[in-house]
Amino acid sequence: MLHVLLLLLLELSSSVSGLTVPRGSSFTLSCVSEDGPVVSNAEYYWSFKPKLSSDSPHTDLTQNETGSTLTLTKVGSEHEGVYMCVTKGEHGEDYVKMRTTYKLELEDPIFISWIRIEAQEAANVMLPCMSSPSYRPPAAAFWNRGMFEHMQKLQPKEFTVEGSHVTWAFSEPRDRDWSIMIANVTEDDSGMYECEIRWDSYKSTFLLELKVIPAPPPRCLNHKSPWEPCTTESRSSKAILQESLTEFSLRVYSHLRSRKQTGNLLFSPISIAGALSHLLLGARGKTRADLEDALSLPAPSSCVHSQMKTLREEIRKSLTTASHIYYSSEHRLGEAFINQSQEFYSAAPEKLTNDSEKNVKMINDWVAEKTNSKITHLVDSVAPDTQLLLLNAVYFNGKWKMKFDSKVKQGQFHTLSGDMIVVPVLYSSKYKVSIGYDPKLKAQVAMLPLTDKNSLFILVPSINSEKELVAMEQNMNFDSVKSMVKSMHEISPQSAEVTLPKIKLDQRTDIADLLEKMGLSELFYSPNLCALFPDDSAAPLILSDAQHRASLTLSETGVEAAAATSISFSRSYSSFSAMQPFVLLLWSDRADCPLFMGRVTDPR
Repeated sequence: MLHVLLLLLLELSSSVSGLTVPRGSSFTLSCVSEDGPVVSNAEYYWSFKPKLSSDSPHTDLTQNETGSTLTLTKVGSEHEGVYMCVTKGEHGEDYVKMRTTYKLELEDPIFISWIRIEAQEAANVMLPCMSSPSYRPPAAAFWNRGMFEHMQKLQPKEFTVEGSHVTWAFSEPRDRDWSIMIANVTEDDSGMYECEIRWDSYKSTFLLELKVIPAPPPRCLNHKSPWEPCTTESRSSKAILQESLTEFSLRVYSHLRSRKQTGNLLFSPISIAGALSHLLLGARGKTRADLEDALSLPAPSSCVHSQMKTLREEIRKSLTTASHIYYSSEHRLGEAFINQSQEFYSAAPEKLTNDSEKNVKMINDWVAEKTNSKITHLVDSVAPDTQLLLLNAVYFNGKWKMKFDSKVKQGQFHTLSGDMIVVPVLYSSKYKVSIGYDPKLKAQVAMLPLTDKNSLFILVPSINSEKELVAMEQNMNFDSVKSMVKSMHEISPQSAEVTLPKIKLDQRTDIADLLEKMGLSELFYSPNLCALFPDDSAAPLILSDAQHRASLTLSETGVEAAAATSISFSRSYSSFSAMQPFVLLLWSDRADCPLFMGRVTDPR
């Protein structure tokens, strides 16, 4: 039997498509039209007939993997001409051949320049249009909205006619000034505007683009609510706060020692942290996150304020703390903030007066009262534009568990420069003390016990030199200090000859730079304190001043220390001597963190 297979050849051809493209652009031609038949097993053949004869190869003609498209890049005159693509393949039982033709022509791009004006929603915006001084009036101006064929004539009204949205910018259009004013703009006013000035046969056109930016939401939107309740308060919350305070203390010490590499240093991290945590109560958004990070708190720190209150109550026998707020009568404090400030910090806000000298006396008197007159002067002045002033004061009084000799004794203190200075000393030939050597810190350490579970740690570098002192301080971090405290508690006290210089330190520190270095730069520009000042219309406050002052005395009876902060917006030794530069930590076992930290290079 003879089988005959008949293939029907269908040849299809599309009309010539004319293309006009910008010179220098890139685009892609397709061999298959969208409305053409589906072809299987297709093969594609491209050909090009240039408009101008050229023998140079077209190296910038790129076909895709199957050849169904042709890409031209950076087209120029040599690309003008006719492009034809032939597709051969099967369509069902038929064999088809299709032809697609493109005629390519170039055009030079048109460059148009215009002025761009940005304005916030609800603003009144002037669109400028002025004729050249070289042309004499009379002239006429016509305003249109849109470009090219999408023009809409504008009819500015004289003065401000009720209900009129667009007016002349001036009572009468001047000889050469045809600016218009658009009142209370909305996003619908965004777009292109054309001003055409005509004078006899002369015509000048100005293009402007107006972009209306949506008005931001109210500054304190969703940020006025009270501090959220602590729902997970537990022993772990207490441990977290203790670890955070220790980490914060050492970060502050690191910043301060790098700023003051030699000389005496003293501060109370518990006072600075108290002021910042009080500020945290009124902070929201990024400002809250920054404060939590600076205080080394995990976020969210819902329980920090209740835990700070608990901590103050636990250590109140040896360390008394107080917070206070002064604010301008021009502002209204948030009611929730006032209530929570009293609840957590026992601080009832108080208004500043209009007299700067009275304000200074009022603040310094409060500090003196809360520090048992150890610090009688914290601020020198209060600027007239001060809107908010946060204060924190602490006072510590711990007695030695074992007394030093009452007899007055002198000793030689070796300074970093190698000089020896004669200073009064605390001395005991048989003092019960824990003494050890810390290999991580490379320091001799003595732990002198004080009343109410407090201890004074003194760290002395193994070699008396600035290099060794700096190296020891650089090694002081959360892990090394916690490890040192733990190991010293495990060493049994022993009788030893102990010599310490009598100390009476008084250090004043501007901590504004410290706060900025700890990631709180937003306090100086536009902090979110909306829970403290919830008024959306009021300008945001900025931090203008931050002061800290600390005082510490080592005497025969014990350690007495005070501090105040204002923010406005394993070898054993039979003897231990600290008669050379050393670092001190006044540590509370109840709080499990430092109350005071410092460096002594000159005890005079």
